[in-house]
Parts: sequence; C-alpha cells; structure tokens
Amino acid sequence: MDAPHRTGHAGGTHPRLGVDDALLAHAVETAPGAFVSIDGAGCITGWNAASEALFGWTATEVLGRALAQTIVPPEHRDDHLAGVARVAQTGRSELRGRELALPGMTSSGERIPLTVTIWPSDGPDGLRFHAHLRDARPDAASRRAVEHEQSRFERLARVVPGVVYTFVLDEDGEARYDYVSPACAEVYGFTAEEALADASLMPGAVHPDDRASFRRATWISGAALEELRWSGRVVHRDGTVRHVAITSRPTLQPGGATEWCGVVEDRTEQADAARTIAQQGDRLEREQAILDAALASLSQAVVACDAEGRVTYLNDAAHRLYGSTGTGPHRGAAHDLVDPTTGAPVPDDRTPLRRTLAGESVDGVRVDLAPAGLPRRRLVVDGRRLTSEAGEVLGAVVSARDVGALLGGPHDAGLGVGPDLDPEADLHVDAQVTAEASAAPEGSGSGPADRLTAELRQSLGWRVDQQLDAVRWGLEVARSHRGPADTGDPGEHEALLRALAVVGRAVERLDGLHRDVWSLVALETGRLVAQPSATPVAPALRAAAALAQDPGSVRVECPEDLRAWVQPEHLHQVLANLVSNADEHAGGPTVLRASLAGDHVLVDVEDAGDGVPDARRGQLFRKLTRAGDPATAARGTALGLHVVRQLTEANQGAVAYQALPGGSRFVVSLPAARG
Repeated sequence: MDAPHRTGHAGGTHPRLGVDDALLAHAVETAPGAFVSIDGAGCITGWNAASEALFGWTATEVLGRALAQTIVPPEHRDDHLAGVARVAQTGRSELRGRELALPGMTSSGERIPLTVTIWPSDGPDGLRFHAHLRDARPDAASRRAVEHEQSRFERLARVVPGVVYTFVLDEDGEARYDYVSPACAEVYGFTAEEALADASLMPGAVHPDDRASFRRATWISGAALEELRWSGRVVHRDGTVRHVAITSRPTLQPGGATEWCGVVEDRTEQADAARTIAQQGDRLEREQAILDAALASLSQAVVACDAEGRVTYLNDAAHRLYGSTGTGPHRGAAHDLVDPTTGAPVPDDRTPLRRTLAGESVDGVRVDLAPAGLPRRRLVVDGRRLTSEAGEVLGAVVSARDVGALLGGPHDAGLGVGPDLDPEADLHVDAQVTAEASAAPEGSGSGPADRLTAELRQSLGWRVDQQLDAVRWGLEVARSHRGPADTGDPGEHEALLRALAVVGRAVERLDGLHRDVWSLVALETGRLVAQPSATPVAPALRAAAALAQDPGSVRVECPEDLRAWVQPEHLHQVLANLVSNADEHAGGPTVLRASLAGDHVLVDVEDAGDGVPDARRGQLFRKLTRAGDPATAARGTALGLHVVRQLTEANQGAVAYQALPGGSRFVVSLPAARG
C-alpha cells in the first residue's frame, strides 16, 4: 500500500504549507512518532509506520476500523466515543493542540502509557481528527529499576510506625496524594485507596478545634519551605479522637508544585500516658507545695539527703543557720561542727546526718556550730532515716533547733547554757551538708526542677550581670550629675538624660528576663494559658522599637487600625524578645512591619545581620538554644526565641525564620481581631 493511502491524503498541494501533499504524506509516513487519523465516525483513515511499530497492527488491518476497538482500552472507550460525538455536534474542541497523558492498548492487549496531541480539522471530506502519539514508557531497564525502588519504598513504608504519605499542591491550588501507606486505615479509619481517590479525607479528619493551627503550620511550611512539625488531634471514622504528630519536609518541584513527604504518627497512647502523668504530677506538685510551705514556716533547720549521703533539700531556716545563700550552702562544712565537750571538730563520717543515715539514733542531741567569723551557736538535733516499705534505705532527714548564741568556747564559764543543755551530751548536728551540696556537680539533680534551675542559672548569669552593670553605670552618672544651673554646661544635663535612658532600657530588659523566666516556668508546669483580646499592633511595634540599642535606626510600618487577637502582654514580650535577639546577633533591628493577610496579622522583624547558620536553623526555637554566630551567641539568655514560639502558639499563632539577602527576617503570624 502506497504512503498517501496509508496516511489518508490525496494528491495535490497542501493549501497552508505550500508543499506537495505527496511530500507531506511521505514526511508523516517516515516520522519517528505514531500518526493516526480518524473520520467523524471514529474510523481509522491514517496509520503510519511508527503506528504499526507501536501498536502491532498493520495499516491493512486497521484502515476503516473503529479506533475505539483498536487502541483504546475497554474501560476508556465510552469516554472516547462521547468526546468524538461532542466535537462533531458542537464543532469545538478544548483539547486542540494540548499534550495529554492517555492510556493505550497494543494488538496483544498490553496497556501502555501514551503522550497524545490531538487536532481536529473540517474539510471537504467532513470532520477529521489527527493525533500524534508517543510511547511514554521508560526503557525496560529503567522500568525495572523504578519498579524495584517503588517496591522497596512500599516495603519500608509498611514497617514505619505511622502513615507514610506524599502530598502535592499544584500552583493552581489543586491537591492530591501520590502515595498513602496502608496504616491509614488504622489511624483514620479509611483505606489508603480512599485517601488517594479523595485528597480532602486526611485534612478533613483533623479535629475542628485544631484545624486553624494545622492550616497555619502547613501555610508556613509551604511559604518558607521549612519542615512541617505539627501535633494535634484527628477524628477516626468511628468517631474516636486520636492524637497524632505530623512530620513532613516540603520540596519545590520543577513545574512549580510543592510536594510534602512525611509521616503521621499515632501518639494516642503517649498522650493518654502523658495526661495521666500530668494529673499525677499536678497532685504531687500540690502536695509538694504544701510540704514546702510547711517546711519553710518552720523555725527549725531541716536538711535531707539521699541514700548516698548527697544533700537534696535545705529549708529557709537551714540556709540562714548555716550562712548559705542561693540554691546551696557556702559555709557550715563538717569542720565547722564542734564537740561541745572537747572542742574538737566533728569527723565527716560522724556528722548527725551521716549517723542518721547509718541507722544510729539521733534524738535531742547537742552540738556547737562554729563557722569562721560568725558567732558560735548551740543546736539541738533530731534525725530520722527514710526507708521504703521493702526496707530499702532512701535517705535521711535531720532538724536542728538554734537555742542561742555562745559567747565563748565550750569550756568558758560564761556560756549561758541553761539547765536543759547537757555539756557532756554527744555531738549530733550536721553542717557537712553545705559542703556536700557545694561539691555536687552541676546538673546532678535528679528531677526536672533541678535541671531547669541549673539551666537557668547558666543561661541568665551573663545577661543579668550585663543589665545590672548598665544600671550601675547610669546611677553613677546620676550621682555625679550637677545641673546646668550649677555648672552652666547643658552638656552635663544631656549626659544625665542619656544615662537615664540606658537605665530605663536595662530595667526593661531585666523585666523581660523576669517575664521569660516565668513564661518558661509556666510552660514547664503546663500552666501557660493565653487570654487573647483585640490588641492594637502599631503601639506595640513602636514600644518594641524603643527597646532597641539604637531606636532611631528602626523603621516601623503598620496601619494604625490593625489589631491582632492576642494577649497584649504576650505580644509585647514576643516583640521585645525579637528586638533583643536582633540587638545581640545582628547589630539591631532595621524594620518592624505588620500587615493583614486574610484572617491573620503578619508581623515581620528584619535585621541586616549575617543570619543564622544553616546547621543551627533546625534548633532555632528550642529551649536554651542560641541563634547566630557561636562566638557572639553566648551573650544571650538562650530563652528568648523559645519563649517567642511558646507564647505565639499559645495565642493560636506561629513563628518562622527566613534568610534574606544581607539579613534575616522573623515572621510572626497571629489571628486577626474580628470586627
């Protein structure tokens, strides 16, 4: 069969291309891609050599045959025939010239993926359809490699504890799931196939009270291409509530779409256990508070140790008695204890606390406390060893009553010892506790409170000292100030005003440290609760700018009527911490900006610093993690950004870091006030 007949062209000259139709037919016949033509009835009128190679049918076998019965899979034939009929009736086709991904079928019945471009024409012979078809299959080796990797991925996904998924959001807002692991049925109650078919099922299962925070976290992740980390609740199809944690990493695809690959972990059991532990912790905390209050009110000094003899508790009276300050005593070691009979120091292993721990009876015994440089005291001591129900030794507690100051040594006639004091009594009080507490390595405390105390002490020391130095300097300038009436020099008055401004900022910073510490304590104890209200944003930005080291260099951009739904004190603290962070690591903020974005207020704090190193960005908002260059980061408290995130999230908001050319930006998203 000659080429023109195979491709359905008659002789003559092509009216648009200006070439002989025979030449055009030859080009189509020898083209590397398949070319197929059909008439308005759907019968094949053109079929080139590449079509024979692709589908396995010769031109003799297919010319005049219905295309739908030849290369269209049975499940798609009705759609194909309906499309042909629609174009024949209306004369219009929305698919003209578009490249489509369609399934095809060979003469052996094998399904193959095709890339198809279709264009209809209406000529003397009536309506015709022409199509260029390309095989979209990878080569056999590549196909096997893809199948192997897909099988390996699915095997791994099945053993991951949670729902593994890939979610794609196109530039036009269309969403789909490309993969969902079978664990979906356990967490959500619907199958992976259902989730793939309906992209709204998994997001729609988020608990109604948690949807706003989920949308905010997803928006920030997609906007900044940052890892999505979200914890909340989903509603199972059977109505039960599950606690989940979602971790997902976004990537920008070549076509502009954003793809998240992540996992949904079912943490219901952990949440239930945490709730039980929290309830027990609240009860223990209340009981501990009652016990602490009772011990603090005692006039007797109370000291406790663990089974190893390490001091674990001193009440206020013990600190006062042993001349101690802070969290541990600094004086009152064993050599400060004196036997009232001999005047000899008490050995370390014979202190009342050690003897009580060893099981000896320590009741109403007398001892002299004689620290260097302080008056000698006469004490009466009682002790009790602590044991479990099984008889295991847990520690010991001693109490000491101060019965008066001693004016001289133990053998002086003027001791003033009353008849209730026996100078021959055994020696029984323990001041060794102070030395043991001082010698304990930092961080050796066994509980969260011990660790938090050590962390705060280490974190806040430099910062508090810095602000106190500023206050001392300002006060020194104020003390030496002579007014212009005395000196005739207005420059001295200006110096005073500058000093007072420094003092004011230092006091504000100290107040901020105070708020950060209490916010952290509230967070650690589960008592951080926001009370939001319609809060003006512009005054808060101006107040924060005034806290900068160089307020005049900060530009504030904000509509005066902009209001956020946030607790005012929390907004002030968030902005103050971000300004302080910029001062410490980036030479100060350059712009404080706020704007309305839909139902949220976006607050930007920009600086012109070097930014946060890539290796530190993932830990930027964690507790006791510092931003910026490690050489300068040690100057901060390592609390500010952690408190910023916690306060923002407590007000149903979110915060993110963005690197800028020649600077950095922190973006805080808060709900906008309605009305």
